[in-house]
Amino acid sequence: MTVIPDTGHRYFTTTLFEPDHGIGVPDREHRLDDHSKGVLAEHRDDWHVVERVGGERTTTTRPERRGMSNGGNPPADADGRDRSEETAAVGGVLLAAGRSTRFEGGNKLLAEVDGVPVVRRAAETLCRSAVDEVAVVVGHEAERVEAALDGLDVSAPRNESYDEGQSTSVGTGVEVARRDGWDAVVFALGDMPFVRPGTVDTLRTAYEAGDGTIAAAAYESKRGNPVLFGAEHYDALSAVTGDRGGRRLIEEHEDAALVETDDPGVVSDIDYEADLDRYAE
Repeated sequence: MTVIPDTGHRYFTTTLFEPDHGIGVPDREHRLDDHSKGVLAEHRDDWHVVERVGGERTTTTRPERRGMSNGGNPPADADGRDRSEETAAVGGVLLAAGRSTRFEGGNKLLAEVDGVPVVRRAAETLCRSAVDEVAVVVGHEAERVEAALDGLDVSAPRNESYDEGQSTSVGTGVEVARRDGWDAVVFALGDMPFVRPGTVDTLRTAYEAGDGTIAAAAYESKRGNPVLFGAEHYDALSAVTGDRGGRRLIEEHEDAALVETDDPGVVSDIDYEADLDRYAE
C-alpha cells in the first residue's frame, strides 16, 4: 500500500476486489493492513483515503493528479469538453422505486426513524449536500413515496419498469442526468437513511480533484453507497440490466476509486424491521 503525502490531503492507494449487490455494497470486506490502519487512526483528521478499485496503482501527488482522471488527460464531459478549469455540474439521484420484498412491515421506504420516513431522510441527505439538483426515482407506491417527500426541493421521475430490477431506476436517473447536462451523478439508495451530507460532498471533492471518474463511498475500507459516476459512464450505466446497478463498472473500471468517508451510514441499509432499531442506536 502506497501512502502519498500532500500539502492538503493525503491518499492511500491500493486495490479493491469482490464487490457484490446494489450500486456499491461488497460481498467480502477488503480492509487496510494493520500498519496502514494504525497510521490512519493516528492521523484521522489529516488524511483523505482513496483506494483504487482497478487498473495500475497511481503514485503521483494530488497537485499532479488534479484534473487528470481521464487516463492522464484533463477530464471531459460526455461531449468531450474539457472541464478541468470549470466547476462540474453534479446532480444527485436517489433510487426509491423498489418493492421492499424482504421488509416485514410493508414499504420500508415509508417506515420511520425518529418520526421521519426512511426515504425522506435519505433524500434530505442529498438536499443538504453540495449536489446541484436532486431527483428521486419512484416506482412502487409512487404516490405514497412522493407524499413522504412533500416540501423537499426534488423532482420525482417515475420508473414504470421498477419490477425489472434496480438497473431500470439507474437508467431513469441517467436520463435525468443527460437531460439536465450533469457532468456527474451521485447515486444514493432510498433505504439508506443514515448517510451524512458531508459524505456526498467528499465524493464530489474526490471527483473534481481527479481521483477517479467513479468514486464509491467506503467505511473502514468496506465499500458502500452512495457512488458517483462521471458522464463518460452514462452509456455503460444505461446498458446495465437486472439488479446489478453499477457494480460491474465499479469492479472493472481502471478509473474507479474507493473513498474512505468515516461514515458508517454508507454501509447501513434497511432490509428488515430490526435494522431500524439496530442502526438508529
